[in-house]
Amino acid sequence: MSFRASTIRIEVFSGRGEPYGVVEKAMAEAARAAANGDEYDEVWCVFDVEAPRAHSRLAPALALAARHDIRCAISNPCFEVYLLLHYEELTAYLTSSEASRRLEQHPCGYSLRGKQVDFEALRPGRAEAFGRAARPEGLHLGKPVVARNPSTSVPGLVTALVSHNGPHFSIQ
Repeated sequence: MSFRASTIRIEVFSGRGEPYGVVEKAMAEAARAAANGDEYDEVWCVFDVEAPRAHSRLAPALALAARHDIRCAISNPCFEVYLLLHYEELTAYLTSSEASRRLEQHPCGYSLRGKQVDFEALRPGRAEAFGRAARPEGLHLGKPVVARNPSTSVPGLVTALVSHNGPHFSIQ
């Protein structure tokens, strides 16, 4: 699946994948694009650590991504942490299922069953989410990513998207 916003091209690969496989897919797509004369300015992978049991190949995936100049937006334990930060401060360890249950209590239309969310409902809380995401990252300095629970580096990806297209980029 492909989306375009004036200068941004987002490729969404269907299915689930563990981090190493996600990085391998990104590498293959970047190589395919380069072979067709259509190189990407940035390549990002987005994945979760998962908790209580982290992906076993997370560290090798991060090393592989670094060797191939692929940026990673990582959430621990899951992407829902970034969404939760739009509504609340997170300071205590969370499992993926706890994060999902908590997010369902907020007015963003999130449902664990359909993994859907109304991103327009989140827009007003983006600055708060960025600030809240920065605080746990500061507490976790020097720790490996699997020990940074809760945390997310998704604000870095959002910042990259906004910087390429302005504060109101659209995906069509």
